[in-house]
Amino acid sequence: MTSLWNWGDKLSDIGVLSHPDYRKHGYAESVVRTLMKNTDKVFIWRCDIENAQSYKLALKLGFKDAGMIYVLSN
Repeated sequence: MTSLWNWGDKLSDIGVLSHPDYRKHGYAESVVRTLMKNTDKVFIWRCDIENAQSYKLALKLGFKDAGMIYVLSN
């Protein structure tokens, strides 16, 4: 499952969820490359620090580490 959320006119947030049986086959990479190719936005990619595969995929796609996002929970 993939999502593309537009934040205004210039920024998009990509999300990818892959079923464990379909990971490491290149499907997520292919879908994200297609989204990026067909959208003229600046993209952000958020992933948990424990999600090494997501982080590695983001780097492979050309994303740069720009720090962390912090959330305040009640």
